[in-house]
Amino acid sequence: MPAPGVPAVLSAGNVDAATLIHAQVYQASKTGDYHPLGAVSKDLIDSFGVRMVTAVLAGYGDKLNADPEIYQEFSRVLRAAMDYALAHPEEAFNAVGKEYNIEPGFYDAWFSSYSEFPVLLSKDDMKAIQVLWDKCAELGLLTDVPVVERDRRWQQLRTKMKIAGINAIVLMGNDLWNGMGMINFRYLMQVGSYMGAVGLFPIEGDPVLWIGPEHMGRPYWRTLSEQEWVTDIRDRKGWSVVAAEIRDRKLDRGKIGYAVFSNTLSSAAILEGDKRSLNREFPNCAIVDASHMLTEMRLIKSEVEIDMLREAGRCARIALDAFIENARPGLTERELFSEVLKAQIVAGAEPNLHLFMSSGPVEHPVDEMWHLLHASEQPFAPVGRMLEQGDVVITEYHTKYAGYRCHTEFSAYLGPKAPDQLRRIWDVSVECLEASKEALTAGRSFQEAWRMIRRPAEKAGLDYVELGWHGMGLDSPVFPTVVYPEGRGSPAGNGAGTEDWELQEGMTMGNNIDLHDPSWKRDVGLMLADFMVVRPGRAECLVDVPTELPQVG
Repeated sequence: MPAPGVPAVLSAGNVDAATLIHAQVYQASKTGDYHPLGAVSKDLIDSFGVRMVTAVLAGYGDKLNADPEIYQEFSRVLRAAMDYALAHPEEAFNAVGKEYNIEPGFYDAWFSSYSEFPVLLSKDDMKAIQVLWDKCAELGLLTDVPVVERDRRWQQLRTKMKIAGINAIVLMGNDLWNGMGMINFRYLMQVGSYMGAVGLFPIEGDPVLWIGPEHMGRPYWRTLSEQEWVTDIRDRKGWSVVAAEIRDRKLDRGKIGYAVFSNTLSSAAILEGDKRSLNREFPNCAIVDASHMLTEMRLIKSEVEIDMLREAGRCARIALDAFIENARPGLTERELFSEVLKAQIVAGAEPNLHLFMSSGPVEHPVDEMWHLLHASEQPFAPVGRMLEQGDVVITEYHTKYAGYRCHTEFSAYLGPKAPDQLRRIWDVSVECLEASKEALTAGRSFQEAWRMIRRPAEKAGLDYVELGWHGMGLDSPVFPTVVYPEGRGSPAGNGAGTEDWELQEGMTMGNNIDLHDPSWKRDVGLMLADFMVVRPGRAECLVDVPTELPQVG
């Protein structure tokens, strides 16, 4: 119902109660006919400790950038006028009331009882905005990256294209690596699909997305209602349709780029059939790999992206609490697995089967070999084995929010008291975790960081499967990744050639701490990790994993 009609409906007795705007509250308070049930603004202050931001002054980005001094001066003058009005209320309220035919008493009531108009953004305002964001995210209302972030990315990529002489980039996505084959669509269009897609990103004009078979677009493409980044969405009908669109836009003159998935463990993953189709359709164009442009752009996360990762971290902690609560003798590994996955989804995360798990007895015959140094991937997890007293359970999982992935590793011992050797491994793991928070800071060299992280393990004489970090965001693992010692694993995973490179603020890392003591047991270890944002001074942790080893049973 429109706000002006609410008092009349309330007076007529057609409703029992109603929310009134400030001017209506003022008029109602004068009649004595109404009884206030509550003051929303006061209730919010009591609940969250700050006054909520109910209105903002906003401007268009291009106009702000063109002449920021005008906006700054406007804000200064407006704040000065507000300060004068509050210092001389009788003069100001009478003058404004006379000008706009409003009782001066309303202004007095508004400033003393209803709200305030600070003009300038304060630390409390920032806190209030963050509270609102967090609560909306918890309710599942914020699952998309805002359009202003789209504009930033599109402008940055088009600048790179202009320098490289590329007229258009053809995006090709699929379900490789548990859905990470769609990262470029996530990054440029806020679109994900396990069925794959083809996209056209031109140097000018609107992009086009070809996604899914025709029947998935009936009665409309769901993708249209789930994001605001792209509006030209069509069903896939083969490369001839894509090529025709490129020719119609006269983009087939010069270079055409393509962008596909890759990470530290997989080279650029373009399907041979797709590459042949591009070369066949555009024999006179230079077809070049532009994937690296997007990889470079994703290296440093914006604060908007980090907000999405914080939400993934919130879901990760909820899933971790479910792991700790349900890791009990008598449950099967499958039941524990399902509780952790359920907790992620209920918390607001996208369904994601990057959930590794292994369980088994710490004490077992020496002629048996158990897989308890690192959690197992699918299809080896989960299994139907019943968890038992004396087991250790280790897990690694990624929670995904708006496509952004947060990494967590953790362990639990099923019994009232873990063996001393196992608790020693845990204590050293915690030391490595604390060292990681100090090491993953802006300006520190990669080599200095990995040495800091590994020092507690080396001092204790422990070995590791992984010990370091891997870059992560929409995809994983990506540069920079250092989890292996020199000479082990691929150069992309052991830091070879990057010793003097420096960490930069805004890099986001999945921490990896997977320790064991081969002098005690060669097949039993523990896993512990948080998700970290590189910051000055100390890394920001997004999961806040506990530092006590759960000993349950």
